[in-house]
Amino acid sequence: MDDDIKNIRKRNLRKIIDAKFKGSINAFAKHIDRPPGFFYDAFSDKRPLGERVMRTIEAKMGLAPYDLDRTETKKFELINVYPSKLFGKINLFDEDAIDQSPVNLGVILKNGWKRENLCCFDVQGDSMEPALRNGSRILIDTAQCEIIDNKIYALRNENQVFIKRLYTAFDQNKIIAKSDNQLYPELHIDLTDKNANVNIIGLAVLRLEEPL
Repeated sequence: MDDDIKNIRKRNLRKIIDAKFKGSINAFAKHIDRPPGFFYDAFSDKRPLGERVMRTIEAKMGLAPYDLDRTETKKFELINVYPSKLFGKINLFDEDAIDQSPVNLGVILKNGWKRENLCCFDVQGDSMEPALRNGSRILIDTAQCEIIDNKIYALRNENQVFIKRLYTAFDQNKIIAKSDNQLYPELHIDLTDKNANVNIIGLAVLRLEEPL
């Protein structure tokens, strides 16, 4: 293996391990289902970091192919922004994006989010003020759909996306969706009711790079 690409791969891997796994090679190896000894050997030049290994690591870390071969690690990921009015496609990610928003790569790695699970929406209206003002852009992690009381989520009602603070009701099949603006009534939603056509898109995790 070329000395330059070997060092680039080692340097980029080390940055990920430091940023996401607090420098623990063992934790990193466990996350990607590889024996830690492999990476100890690689960092001490006893074993090469080959093509197949690097592409597998990128896939498991939610990186684009060959990201770990770049001389400079990207500082931002461009995440698709979707409209609040969708076109009826079953998979959200099959919808046409209206924009892309840069999200700090270090923040993504630190929180363990996967790029392929992330999307953005622009808040419409004043129902979530003062936490989210009209036009605020929020990052959604679609891998996090289990309800944590008092957290903000994006929901889909047929083709419409709305942003609400969710709570679990005493009836485990139902949720309560509240607006921060008290002028708006709370909604009681039965997720098992097929006629309701409501599903949770994901948890809101960032507002303009600020943790929610």
